Amino acid sequence: MLLVTFNSEVLLLTDPTNDLALIAETIEEFVHSGTATRLYDAVNLTIAERLNRIKGRKAIVLFTDGVDTASQQASYQSTLEQVEELDALIYPVQYDTTDYMRAMQGSGQGTVTTTTTRRGIFGSTTSTQTYSAPANNGAPMPGTTKEDYDRANAYLHALADKSGGRLYPAKDTRQLADSFTRIAEELRRQYTLGYYPKTASIADGERRAIRVRVRQPNLAVKARNGYVRSSPSQNK
Repeated sequence: MLLVTFNSEVLLLTDPTNDLALIAETIEEFVHSGTATRLYDAVNLTIAERLNRIKGRKAIVLFTDGVDTASQQASYQSTLEQVEELDALIYPVQYDTTDYMRAMQGSGQGTVTTTTTRRGIFGSTTSTQTYSAPANNGAPMPGTTKEDYDRANAYLHALADKSGGRLYPAKDTRQLADSFTRIAEELRRQYTLGYYPKTASIADGERRAIRVRVRQPNLAVKARNGYVRSSPSQNK
């Protein structure tokens, strides 16, 4: 496991390690909130600079709401193109920040308090959160509009679909724990399939569709639906 964080900076906090105590200690010590989100840059760094150095099966667990506000080296489209060539699964764990979105819609109003009621199988729970909304000439803060959140949702679904992974919601800590448990269980039950295409000559950048089917009934297949060929020089 290696740990990457992103806010106004993208930081690699650990090299690949099997020391889970080190991972937990690093999260407690270094992971904190920031004033911006460089999500696309973090995805780009992880794919281009780190995963290509790791052999064997690989996966990215991406804990985010999906909103990007400050990336400089990568974009929505460029990272999705990288994922088409990626030999790894991506599991976005999408946490709910709609309370923050609603609070920031009224930028310049000072302190904003939101109250949320959630209904579950064990009844309803109500939580209150207070945000300090900075002045922004009366306009919503970057990354807080409905369009931003629609784009974020589409992006995380695309990461999962193009890589063959799965998106998990995390609206509270219970659902978060359940999401990580399901991802760990799924990673233990993966199969890797390889084949030679019938057409030997494939142009760089050409996309080929993939469809995986099984003969046994009552099974569901979750797999990527295609890949893009890249030259060896592009993978260095």
